[in-house]
Amino acid sequence: MGKYVPLKFLFNEELAEKMADSICKHDPTFSKRNFVSSVTCKVENLELKQRIEVIADELHNALQKDFNEAIHILLKTLGLENTTEVGTFTCMK
Repeated sequence: MGKYVPLKFLFNEELAEKMADSICKHDPTFSKRNFVSSVTCKVENLELKQRIEVIADELHNALQKDFNEAIHILLKTLGLENTTEVGTFTCMK
């Protein structure tokens, strides 16, 4: 079994970079450098919910201002649905 890492530490610079890379493929105006830098400096001493809030706020600041355009870009960054897994939400169908 691997080393335990608190969930909050997964919401970090590496996650911001992965998110930015994915967004940049669909939005050439998205500033990866600004997004990653801002997230990285703000999340360092925060707990999980605060880290998530920072990332959400920075996405809001960095994405297209038009809500429909921003959602369209974010939806493109999602991977394919994993139809082989069952969980809380898949059981509700």
